[in-house]
Amino acid sequence: MSALTSQVRDIIEQCTPLSTQSWEALYPLLKTRTIEKGDMIVREGQYYDMEIFLLKGIVRGFYETFDGQEANVVFMVAPD
Repeated sequence: MSALTSQVRDIIEQCTPLSTQSWEALYPLLKTRTIEKGDMIVREGQYYDMEIFLLKGIVRGFYETFDGQEANVVFMVAPD
């Protein structure tokens, strides 16, 4: 098991324990994606059917107001 998959398992197991059988079913579904500063993970109106595990860095959740201002909703700090 790589360090990344070990981190993901640790994050999940903070919420709920995983049996070996559950982990073996989940493991092949994991994919690593690097997001660069300024990139969007998902935009308003997009369908997104994946769970995100933040392993490194910080992510800001925000929306744009009617007058074009950005309003922060949440900051997520790894590991999360």
